Amino acid sequence: VQSAQATIKEIEGSFAEERVGRGSRRFMLQVRVTLTRLKAVLKTAAERSDQWHESISSSFEQVQRRHLRSAKMSLRFAFRRSQVSPDAAFQQVARGNSKISKEDFLSFVATLPEGHGDIPVSQEQASMVFDDFGKLGMQKINFLK
Repeated sequence: VQSAQATIKEIEGSFAEERVGRGSRRFMLQVRVTLTRLKAVLKTAAERSDQWHESISSSFEQVQRRHLRSAKMSLRFAFRRSQVSPDAAFQQVARGNSKISKEDFLSFVATLPEGHGDIPVSQEQASMVFDDFGKLGMQKINFLK
């Protein structure tokens, strides 16, 4: 569209210099009108595309939040079933460090009993919870949540 506009401007310059005949001027007018219509169609399509993108993005975020909430609930349920105190569990997983690495957290979750509805907590769920609480390492306060 921009290239066509540049070409039209060049040709309009030729019109000003009277080098182009009357028939060509009429043709260029039709081209300009068509180009303007195409710009309007393109603008409308871009606006609709943006609206659809926003709608899909918000739906995805809602599903992701729901899935994360479910994973947290399942993980908490499994932890309660393990009957280990939170402080002792953190010390066991952290091995004396102030943060827990993702690998240590995932291996700890693998040792937990089944979660909510007797379904084990998946590694994907545990990874999602870890990423939500501490991407660079989970501190004790986040572990206890």
